[in-house]
Amino acid sequence: MYAVIQTGGKQYKVKKGDTVQVELLPLDMGGKADFSEVLLVGSGATVKVGQPFVASASVTAEVVAIEKGPKLIIYQKRRRKQYDKKTGHRQPHTRLLITSIDNGSGEKEILTAEEKKAILGRVGFAAQDAWAYEPENFAAETEEAPKAKKAAKVAAPKAAAAPKKAAPKKAAPAKAAPKKKA
Repeated sequence: MYAVIQTGGKQYKVKKGDTVQVELLPLDMGGKADFSEVLLVGSGATVKVGQPFVASASVTAEVVAIEKGPKLIIYQKRRRKQYDKKTGHRQPHTRLLITSIDNGSGEKEILTAEEKKAILGRVGFAAQDAWAYEPENFAAETEEAPKAKKAAKVAAPKAAAAPKKAAPKKAAPAKAAPKKKA
């Protein structure tokens, strides 16, 4: 079963288990989003088209990541006026995992926990929040880093040092400046 939903002024074709990147939604990590603006629902040969929306159809999704898009550089210059301005922008996005699709006539597809775990492992990203700041984890990482370096130094055996050779001595310059004749 698949559906076409509308969110953020855009339309997305989704099916159970898809991950979709949409405009930023006011939800936290793990939050549930219910989309009632379903434009079309299809299953095999049967397709329901809404006028403009399919009655009582809905799509449920879960927030798996809050991300920032690629950096865009905005550069403005006025020639001969000594004016230039450079700014950047990163558009925020919400990544959703489609967990269920209801076609409005009692037929519903739901994502199981095993399927969800397999999909998130296959997609290749961990659940993340681009704006999350966790000082406890940061402090633990900074404490662990020197310990790891020290442990690596202790564990690595030292190689026997090769004897150093003396550097060759430089000879004095052989040529002297010619004398001027009077």
